[in-house]
Amino acid sequence: MFETVSEFSILRMQKQNALTGLNFCLKIRFTLLVAKLQLFLLRQFNFTSFFIVLIKIYRAA
Repeated sequence: MFETVSEFSILRMQKQNALTGLNFCLKIRFTLLVAKLQLFLLRQFNFTSFFIVLIKIYRAA
């Protein structure tokens, strides 16, 4: 019985660590996606238009 509790605790900790790692990876991927979008918009528009687009997006949200 005592071993099962230990094993259960270890499995639960491993699951939590895996979820934390996955969450961290998703945050990094989202940040990179936003950076790529910003670079794309900067290339498509001049600098002033870029800020106008950001303001429109902000107001729409």
